[in-house]
Amino acid sequence: RVDRRQRQMCIRDRSQQVELLYLQAILNSLVVKFYFSETMWDRIHFYPNQMKAIPIPFVSSESQASLSSLALALRNAEDSGDNTEAKKLRKTLDVEVAILFGLSQKDLLAIESSLPDLEWH
Repeated sequence: RVDRRQRQMCIRDRSQQVELLYLQAILNSLVVKFYFSETMWDRIHFYPNQMKAIPIPFVSSESQASLSSLALALRNAEDSGDNTEAKKLRKTLDVEVAILFGLSQKDLLAIESSLPDLEWH
């Protein structure tokens, strides 16, 4: 198992090694929304430096490509109005991102139950 500190990266230092759809998948995930709502957002203010503090797992290009494909499929499903497929893809994406952060299914369920009032998802 990889140490979390080794997996997290500073985008500024490795930006050329990150696929934009991978970054989109991470930033739009339920895990990051939870992290953001619990640690950064007071529902009034948000500052650019807070975005820089969000941990982004550094993974292989193959893993990035896998999440990027999911993010693209999700965007296509949403664009076409296929809400059933979009919901399924969003759930898959959230599970995959949770795994990258070393979270269990129990952790993800706790996150899901703590964010019912947010309309982000």
